[in-house]
Amino acid sequence: PRVIDSRDRQLVIGAGALLLVLVAVAALMGPAQVTGSAALPSSYSPAWGGAKGAYLLLGELGYNPERWEEPAADLGVPGRGAVLILADPTRPPNGEDRAAIRRFVESGGRVLATGQTAEPFLPEASPFIGGAMWNEPEKFAAVAPSPLARGVSQISMLAPTEWQPKSLKQVTIFGNDKTAAVVSWGFGAGEVIWWAAPTPLTNGGIRAAGNLALFLNSVGPPEGTRGLWEEDYHGVRGSLGSVFAEMPLP
Repeated sequence: PRVIDSRDRQLVIGAGALLLVLVAVAALMGPAQVTGSAALPSSYSPAWGGAKGAYLLLGELGYNPERWEEPAADLGVPGRGAVLILADPTRPPNGEDRAAIRRFVESGGRVLATGQTAEPFLPEASPFIGGAMWNEPEKFAAVAPSPLARGVSQISMLAPTEWQPKSLKQVTIFGNDKTAAVVSWGFGAGEVIWWAAPTPLTNGGIRAAGNLALFLNSVGPPEGTRGLWEEDYHGVRGSLGSVFAEMPLP
């Protein structure tokens, strides 16, 4: 408007230009936040606790994996033929995200989730109770027949103490007499697979006996499977629009 002083107009234009620069820098630097030595199971991270090796291996085995860098609310349905890998998300979902994942699984999708922080994302998940044991990995044997245990006698995983899902729908596949390590349950036409910790898919843990087989069994067959590795909840943004949406201005 003409009533705005020319100096004020210049200030607004300058602030807008600065905002665009900051948004662009944030978008370009997003993946760099997960490429360091932090033990975050991101597909970008080559660290011991990262998961870049598992992601690249999926590509070599013909899974054609994709990094999903958008909110879960943008997941399409039906989910049949797709698996969403939700490895230790670092921020909680909102109601729209939870509803989207619920529809995704209900329509035939599969979710492979790891860690205590994944609980709010999973439909009909029992509370994750028990203190985490972040010392040495423990070995867990298969305690129930399941496709997840195909070709696997035992796995190695950092696991919580006394994690015993209360829901009768959640079947413990790997565990011992004190705690569960891997549970799964059906929801609608889909399936939820919940690991107590991401160890079997990390760069340092995937080489342990049984861990790679568990990972591949959890993802499913390469033929007709669309693998989506969720990175938005690791702080990676897939577009300038998604970065801008998280800022205070909107």
